[in-house]
Amino acid sequence: TITFAVANGLGWIISLLTGSHLHLDLIGTGAFALAGLPTLGATFFSPDRIQLSSSLMTLWGAKLAGFLFFRALKTGHDTRLDETLSTVSG
Repeated sequence: TITFAVANGLGWIISLLTGSHLHLDLIGTGAFALAGLPTLGATFFSPDRIQLSSSLMTLWGAKLAGFLFFRALKTGHDTRLDETLSTVSG
């Protein structure tokens, strides 16, 4: 929960300071990758299936965040979010 709260706070601050929303997928989806890291570090306490699940979730989150961020940078905006971000209330 802390990981997602920090990620949302960081994204909100960047949006306020830059007026840009290109970072949303990098931070939002990247939070899932970060959330799996503590479990990967606790190998003594976690069974193999939890380690495997955390590894795959971290890998998937990092890959998806990178792809979505690259696509947003390439096009200059994220068309999936245009309607949602067009008003303050979303």
